[in-house]
Amino acid sequence: MTTWALSLEMGGHMQPRGMVMRLMFACWVIYCLQISTAYKSSLISVLTNPQLEPAILNMEQLAKSGLRLEYTVGLSEYFDDSVDVSMRRIRESLRFCANVTVCLNEVAFAADTALVSDKWYVEYLIPHLYLDSSGQPLLQIMPQDVLSYHVVMIVSKGNILLDRFNALISRVVESGLMVKWANDIKHTRTIGKVSQDGVRGRRLSLFHLQSLFVFLLLGECLAIVTIIIEILISKAF
Repeated sequence: MTTWALSLEMGGHMQPRGMVMRLMFACWVIYCLQISTAYKSSLISVLTNPQLEPAILNMEQLAKSGLRLEYTVGLSEYFDDSVDVSMRRIRESLRFCANVTVCLNEVAFAADTALVSDKWYVEYLIPHLYLDSSGQPLLQIMPQDVLSYHVVMIVSKGNILLDRFNALISRVVESGLMVKWANDIKHTRTIGKVSQDGVRGRRLSLFHLQSLFVFLLLGECLAIVTIIIEILISKAF
């Protein structure tokens, strides 16, 4: 009953008699204090900064969410499937977006709109324009691909380099260079711009400070063990 009471931060009404039981009891007290502190910290963090609702993962969830759906130039014809019920519902709610920046601001701050846009372009803008005070992104990109289109290069009609350009573009796309270049650009913008002295800056969050708390806990445990050893040695002599 005493050990259960300590887990609820209640005082124990009985003290152990033997030295071994006292050491075990002290370890249990330290454990209860750590667990209680961690639970309170987690509870306070949830109360002060509530978690967001689960992200939308596919088009079916998007159709049922009731969000207004906007699209940029040239994307409306991809939602012309009259057989799919969810696609027809999305088609009826589509609205044209004349300014991508204004639409992205509505998605990020109003949280009542979804935008059909280029994924790489949005990921390029998030690190510098759409982060909250804790460094978390304000825009959520749906993992399911809504549509895909070809990478093209416009040249004049009858250009003698057309076939050569087509071959080079196909090699670049098939080798994965487009994805690699996009990931490199996103990584560079995420960690920040390189300063004049070559040092990269990055916004720290609680996730980066977890190791400090682990080392603090290890240090406290080492200090407690040292104090116990000193007490035992002093009593022995």
